[in-house]
Amino acid sequence: MKVETVLIESIVPYANNPRNNEEAIEKVARSIDEFGWRQPIVVDENMVIIVGHTRLLAAKSLGLNEVPIHVADKLTDEQARAYRLADNRTNEYASWNMKMLGIELRDLDDIGFDIELTGFNNIELASLLIDPEVIEDHSAEWQGMPEYESENVAYKSLVVHFLKAQDVNDFSQLIGQAIGDRTKYLWFPPVEKEDAKSKEYR
Repeated sequence: MKVETVLIESIVPYANNPRNNEEAIEKVARSIDEFGWRQPIVVDENMVIIVGHTRLLAAKSLGLNEVPIHVADKLTDEQARAYRLADNRTNEYASWNMKMLGIELRDLDDIGFDIELTGFNNIELASLLIDPEVIEDHSAEWQGMPEYESENVAYKSLVVHFLKAQDVNDFSQLIGQAIGDRTKYLWFPPVEKEDAKSKEYR
């Protein structure tokens, strides 16, 4: 694969890009700043982006003048449009092994690496850094959970049934919490208590 460096002004965003990139820009920018460019922006022969809109916006936020690109000149217009969708959609089918993910994050945290660079938010990290093998009091994981009262009875459990994996991912993003094998042990830090109470789930 041929990669070349071009002026950032020469790249044209795809006008009908269906992805909302705003929330990912800062995280991708931090990744580029820490790890460098590991994936070029993919463009067509007219320099219109096929893959890499978020990377372009992140590069602009970093004040970069040049970016690496790969020109996918072998793709037809129809293939480019389909690949633009497939590149984003296929990533959504992958899921996490929560046990292995926790191990990786705890190992990085133990050696002092800035684990926010992994892209997980603070609430997710707070949950994932808990080692289930060393928890003596599982009830401690419920501390800070919002309480919902019904007929003077306070409940600290929420049961949600999902029809498909994508629904789980969508709900995870809604509440800002990683969901996996230990779903029943969702944890909300006290600082999030008011926000959690105000959220509406439909």
